[in-house]
Amino acid sequence: MAGPITRTIAWLALLLQFLWPRYLFLNVAGRGVSGYTAFTILLFLAALGSFVVRRGLQSNVLDTLGRSKLLVGLFFLLWVRRLICDSFAGVMDGAAMNTLIDFLYLGSWFISGLIIFSDARMRASLPYIVAISGIVAALVGLLEYRTGTPISRMYGFSSFAVGDAYKLDQIGADLQRGGGVRIRSLFSHPLVYGQVVGSMLPFALFLFLARRIRDKVLGLILGAAVIVSLIICNARSPWVVAAAGLLCFVALYLFDPRRKVRLFLAVIMLFGSTIAAPIAIGLVDQLQSGRTQEEALSSGARTTQANRGMSALRESPVMGFGKGSAVEYAATLSYGGRRASVDNYYLTAAVESGYAGVGIFVLTLAIMFAQGLRAIYSAGEERARSLSCAAVSTLVALSSGLVVLSIQDSLSIIFSMAGFLAAASGAAFIARRQRRRAALTYAAEARAATAS
Repeated sequence: MAGPITRTIAWLALLLQFLWPRYLFLNVAGRGVSGYTAFTILLFLAALGSFVVRRGLQSNVLDTLGRSKLLVGLFFLLWVRRLICDSFAGVMDGAAMNTLIDFLYLGSWFISGLIIFSDARMRASLPYIVAISGIVAALVGLLEYRTGTPISRMYGFSSFAVGDAYKLDQIGADLQRGGGVRIRSLFSHPLVYGQVVGSMLPFALFLFLARRIRDKVLGLILGAAVIVSLIICNARSPWVVAAAGLLCFVALYLFDPRRKVRLFLAVIMLFGSTIAAPIAIGLVDQLQSGRTQEEALSSGARTTQANRGMSALRESPVMGFGKGSAVEYAATLSYGGRRASVDNYYLTAAVESGYAGVGIFVLTLAIMFAQGLRAIYSAGEERARSLSCAAVSTLVALSSGLVVLSIQDSLSIIFSMAGFLAAASGAAFIARRQRRRAALTYAAEARAATAS
């Protein structure tokens, strides 16, 4: 199992994964140092160290790898493919190095998660880390909403932060949309804030459905924090993300062939969803079209980006144009004309690494989901099953949000959830194997006792 030092590093790293502003690099001896990036590296090293020195953890991880060969293979293929595109098709200087940096700060969360969540105590602590993060983010958002001042300007972040000049200019800027304020809390953008906290709704349901009263109370508080955050971020896509996570959790939780009541409710839900589909389609169409003139302009910009990106892909459909090229080939000016952006991560991945690259990414997400289903339906106890439902639903929710967001902050969460699900699937396999061995041992002892 993971040692106390590794667990402490993991708990802090997971909290900072949600709560450290990605734009905030502290000026230390003339260099920019981020708490998020520092703890991401520290966790990666601690996880690898624990794997090497702790035999019990090593055995669990190896069993997990044996159960997740396809997912692990696709994960590494995804990054190797991107490096190849950067080297042979890239037009941007330093593209390959930027991809390696992305792997370290985003992709490494899958490896770290697979290792640290092979520890049962770390798996059990995940919902509480998520709950603390969501509640703190909502409280900071409410403070920002109540004072009318961005938290970064309130505490003078820009006076001691270093890094991207554009981000430093924007962290203290007021954001308006449709006559209302858009709150970003501790996140780099209101969309990121809303989507990340909105994706926590499945964990709120997991806690509320738990047996202990304190878990139920914590689940209610987290649920309230999610609703507050969705309202004050003043954006459309976080509502879709929260709805996707909610529907996914309810469907996975209810569809339990071992429980007839839940199976019956799942059938009723499917029937009700069919009836409600036209209403849902109408609401999604309204959100896509935009509720205000600003939102309509934003939706129009996304259409233009898609057209430009598809036009560029006709020139290089296989290799793409390398890391960082999407801004050149598909971007439009963001709302207010501040900066060129591509508001769709899947489009960004396609332009940078071709159809094959985005196809591998989507296939990797699909296998992550399949790994989650394996974890759910192989879980030996109800709490483990429900927790895997929450992790799968969060992964699905954040993946849906990438359709309208190219900021990569949520990718680290997606990868860490995938690591959790792989570890949970491995733990269920180990538990079944131990039960079979115990049953065989008991049967052998019983036969020996009968023979004597």
